[in-house]
Amino acid sequence: MDEGSVMEPTPLSPEDIKRGIELGTRLYGYWKQIAAAWGGKKKRIMITGMEGVGKTTLFDYMTGKAYAKGYRAPTTSLAAETGHLKSPDGQHGLIVIPCQESKPRVDAIAATIKGKNPPDGVIHVVANGFATSTTRDQSTTTGVKDRAKLKSIEAYQRYQREREIRDLEQLCGWIRYAQREHRKPCWLLLVVTKYDLFPTGANIDRAYFPGGNSSIVQKLDELTHQVGSDNFTWRTAQVCTHLEDFTWDDQTIKSGMTIVQRDTLIEELVKRIVALCDDGGVR
Repeated sequence: MDEGSVMEPTPLSPEDIKRGIELGTRLYGYWKQIAAAWGGKKKRIMITGMEGVGKTTLFDYMTGKAYAKGYRAPTTSLAAETGHLKSPDGQHGLIVIPCQESKPRVDAIAATIKGKNPPDGVIHVVANGFATSTTRDQSTTTGVKDRAKLKSIEAYQRYQREREIRDLEQLCGWIRYAQREHRKPCWLLLVVTKYDLFPTGANIDRAYFPGGNSSIVQKLDELTHQVGSDNFTWRTAQVCTHLEDFTWDDQTIKSGMTIVQRDTLIEELVKRIVALCDDGGVR
């Protein structure tokens, strides 16, 4: 070759191209395996909340189980349940913490938020006082009435909202511990369920949304201040799942949403969760 001349590239044969594609495919497969071993894109999300707010039913809708033919809403959960968020990538894992003050609950908490690898985010479910566990059988219903002197749906809701606040206080303590040890979880999504029972056009901003002055907002703002807004944030979403009327004693509140409206709220909730996972919760 003369000095200063440039070598022309040798044309690739069809076999060369095929081998290159196969090699690229294998390398991409290896990269996916490494990414999976390191956690990749997958996030772990814990679902919490007191009994009767609809955690397991919400879990079933978020994973797609509730859309199966013949689905029936679950009864009280006695053990943690796991699954994956029904989203385009299907990457994010969910675990529902059982609500009863029992060994399964303690074990689930210890293995999740108090473990060596806490969840990336928390979905905490409240129901604006419409928790249903105490209305499932007459003996329980009577016990609650005698204990709290609840003579109306409004009184019942006030009683259950107070319990929601106490439940949230406990959760905030767990999050402070996990943040101190592992800097996770990074975000909390306060999911207000039973939204089909809210009056048309109801404004719940003051009770559940950032910027409000309710006890729940105050406790979440306090938690954010304690662990630092660079490490943690919280948001709110509204949703409903199993559309049913709510009855307390001889009073009834009618479910006021259609299946299409319900499914739209579920879809928006999933989008919100995926966005929180992608953003890390903190902007």
